[in-house]
Amino acid sequence: MERGYYVGMDIHKKYSQVVVMNEKGEVLAEGRLGHDVGRKELREMEAIAGQSKVAIEATASWGWLAEELEGMGMEVHLAHPGGVRLIAESRLKTDKVDARVLAHLLRTGFLPEAYLCPREVREKREMMRYRLGMVRMRTAAKNRIHAQLARLGIEVGQTDLFGKGGREFLRGLELPKMERDHLDGWLEIVEHLDRLIKKATERIERSLAEDPRAEFLTSIPGIGKLLAHTILAEIGEVQRFHSERAFSSYAGLVPTTRQSGKVTRFGGLVKGCNNYLRWALVEAAQVASRCDIQFRARYLRLKKSKGSAVAIAAIAHKMAKIVYTVVKENRPYHRFQHEPLRVGPLPRMVANG
Repeated sequence: MERGYYVGMDIHKKYSQVVVMNEKGEVLAEGRLGHDVGRKELREMEAIAGQSKVAIEATASWGWLAEELEGMGMEVHLAHPGGVRLIAESRLKTDKVDARVLAHLLRTGFLPEAYLCPREVREKREMMRYRLGMVRMRTAAKNRIHAQLARLGIEVGQTDLFGKGGREFLRGLELPKMERDHLDGWLEIVEHLDRLIKKATERIERSLAEDPRAEFLTSIPGIGKLLAHTILAEIGEVQRFHSERAFSSYAGLVPTTRQSGKVTRFGGLVKGCNNYLRWALVEAAQVASRCDIQFRARYLRLKKSKGSAVAIAAIAHKMAKIVYTVVKENRPYHRFQHEPLRVGPLPRMVANG
């Protein structure tokens, strides 16, 4: 049997279009393999498993397929969707063409690859992202309650509306029946999500192995243990980033740049980034800008001239550079003593969603 097979797979919801090439670029086989429950059709690829490299595009459903192929002993390569320009610009765009292009790019060494993290890192990411999804849903429910109270003209005197005292205040409000039912419904959702988040947090904490990098990250203001492990899961291998800017771009915390001649214009933050990593760094920036004297000073200076949103984004960008250095150099954070301290009043701490 000839060795050295290159496989391109164009993934769809119910099937994948598969092309198998040899080292000369000759098509040896092609066809559709269904995504049936038992994966029986995909198992047909086991015949060439130990001799094949497979290219799949990083679509929304690539994860399970990568695990199936890895389980067969195949070498999986993840193609970056934005980089596979031949597919996007092809005049004749069909499943067969897409699969052939992937196989050909893999064979010739021109496949624009995305990072394929190890399975254990993918599992850790999913645990963290599940919890984050619950937190976001809870925040949305809390915002609904705030909006309802504002619509009804009810002034909230509690510092934490969803603490013990705040919830007693909400339950004690005398409202028309419809409004009471709506408020109770949103409160029930918040409390149910509280329980789910608690279970998810406990499950994550039980699964977290000791990692000195996480301990180093917690030396950075605004980053606790759980956020540190979230950041590490989203980073994967820090060596794949050749610079602070590359890492910050991956986190979506650098502005878009347009240059024409001598004129350079800066726009909004880059898109096509790791939104979960950006969320984690923005979360850390918000906490640090309230609780740390130096981050607070930087935030207040920027807020005065640029506004709060831009100031937080700038702090998050600074946080990304620090995280990159700490993880890459495997050392704790040491604050920069040369930074001027222009400090305004520290705000009261308010619990976040």
